[in-house]
Amino acid sequence: DGEATLDVPELVGVAADGGSLVMQFVEDGQPTWKSLGLEDGAWRPAFGPDDGHASPLVHRTSPRVAGLLDGDTLRLQLFDTQWQARWNAVVRAYPGARVRLASRSDDFTRLVLHVDHPQDGPSYAYLDWAT
Repeated sequence: DGEATLDVPELVGVAADGGSLVMQFVEDGQPTWKSLGLEDGAWRPAFGPDDGHASPLVHRTSPRVAGLLDGDTLRLQLFDTQWQARWNAVVRAYPGARVRLASRSDDFTRLVLHVDHPQDGPSYAYLDWAT
């Protein structure tokens, strides 16, 4: 009687601009992300209105949010322009296939990809930008 669950926000990381923290909340049973300004303490949307169901992709060795990953559309949006250019090149290398980031190094130089091609079926690929 009188009991309710409490959804405590979870710290995800530091926003790409370094001026706010990205927090995860549960609203109506769905995860949502908000940004807390470090200077003014104001809450803002963490990501743009077109980001749909995207979730933050966080660096493994630093608290920075590296980008957004939309699991529904497999869209990966990275905040580092060099990383985004690499990802765009990867996707172009597999025309007609659904390419998903399965794993990565923190500096985005080594990637494990899940590639699902309509004719060849699913497979994994390893990419090392250093070689």
